[in-house]
Amino acid sequence: MYSVNKNNICPFIIFVLLSLPLFVRPQEGKPGSKNNRPCIYVNSASRDDFIKSAGETQWAKDIIEGKKQNLEKYLKLCDSEPEWLLSRLQMNWKTKHDKVYLRGDFFSCSEGEAPVPTVRFAGQRDWSTDYLQPSLEEIEPYFDDERGMYLKNNKTKEMEWAHPSKTGHIIENINAKIMALGRIFTVMDFLF
Repeated sequence: MYSVNKNNICPFIIFVLLSLPLFVRPQEGKPGSKNNRPCIYVNSASRDDFIKSAGETQWAKDIIEGKKQNLEKYLKLCDSEPEWLLSRLQMNWKTKHDKVYLRGDFFSCSEGEAPVPTVRFAGQRDWSTDYLQPSLEEIEPYFDDERGMYLKNNKTKEMEWAHPSKTGHIIENINAKIMALGRIFTVMDFLF
């Protein structure tokens, strides 16, 4: 179920590396103890007990199955297009801006040029927005436009250009969703 075309493994390696800090926790016991490494939600020594315990509890089985089903659709998309998930990250793909300017709590503008694409800065610190967050399937690959984001207005239901300062947490939520998929893939790959 979790097989990935070996020629397309690069995007998954990137997700794994970027998501490791989100769920690897400090070890207890002797420093450098091989018995405690790696410790994700369980360590190597307790992996089999965890799997057995999860298999005996209906709610745990339901959670695991739900995670597998959600992940499976993205794995299929990545099999046909290896950079499918990676290309949906909210980045400065073309502009490669490396300087961000704020006006209070709101994004104002960005400029400069880094040697590689940079992460797009969140629109504002406030979650409120008049726009709907698109699904990953609705996001144009490698989207980076000086006009802002092309989003559906929640009131008019029409698509329109929105300056990042008007998008609430949409930018960071999209990236967090993609990173969460990488984390789930890593955990599932370790456990199963």
